[in-house]
Amino acid sequence: MGNSSFFIKYYIKMIESGQTKAFVMEIASRPTRKNTNFLCVVVGLPGTGKSYSCIRLGQLVTDEINEYNRKHDKPEIEFSMNNVVFTPGDFLRRIHGKDALTPGSVIIFEEVGTSLDSKDALTKLNKMIAHVVETMRYRKYITFFNLPRFMNLDKTIRSLCHCVIETKKIVHHKNFCYIKPLLTQFNPKLDKAYHRYVKFKDGGKQHKATSVKLRKPTTKIRNEYERMKHAFADNLYEGILAEIEPVKETPEQLERKKLLGLTPVQKRVYRHVTDNNIKNPSPALIANMIDSKVNTVAAALARLDKLELYNY
Repeated sequence: MGNSSFFIKYYIKMIESGQTKAFVMEIASRPTRKNTNFLCVVVGLPGTGKSYSCIRLGQLVTDEINEYNRKHDKPEIEFSMNNVVFTPGDFLRRIHGKDALTPGSVIIFEEVGTSLDSKDALTKLNKMIAHVVETMRYRKYITFFNLPRFMNLDKTIRSLCHCVIETKKIVHHKNFCYIKPLLTQFNPKLDKAYHRYVKFKDGGKQHKATSVKLRKPTTKIRNEYERMKHAFADNLYEGILAEIEPVKETPEQLERKKLLGLTPVQKRVYRHVTDNNIKNPSPALIANMIDSKVNTVAAALARLDKLELYNY
């Protein structure tokens, strides 16, 4: 059993070493040594491991930052499913207000393309990032946005990104996936973005992190993520069904909707003629019954007729 445990740990270390370590250290250096934030967009085809890659990177980067913080007598940060959000509202709450995460924490915005209205989802996303980018910078958050395509972001927002990760494929029988991370740098003079690989030294030679391996996140956090994802999907489908098949309104709800915009006198006239089933209402008689002026009642009856609430 002891040998088996040692082999498993050694195997995991082999999987996540070298290129992976170099990339994780590059991310972790942003809030620690470089005193800034890190904004990363994760793209890839469905089923290539975008979600699990983000979560696993969140775990690894948090561990790396905490190792640095312990050496420098700084408070540790946490990573749990509280760092993963599915809606713009939850995202904003994680970076501002009483529920904001500790500065330097990892935030993962999952399912960005489906959590916003399909018609103007990208417009909303671009505006949201533009408004909160300064907050993310001074609080030094490490943010991963799970998006279908990098070009879904407008040019201004793309210029603020520090990294683009493309998920390549999952090796199911070995429980890891390949990602291709590219650091980005925007040149404002040339109005152009440049991409480069993370460089690292191994065995006295310099290498590039062109294909980073990531294993699955821990079982506990995977299970928590799946529960959150299913709850989000259920709410999303319920919202779609409500649009496709709107709930039928009760007679009482329909009547209240009819009365919206009516003056108090017009409502009293409406109640009087409908409750008493009056076919040919007399303004003078109704005015006497509800203690109002004849001209006011006549105007109310005309208003009800115009709105097709009553014909006289």
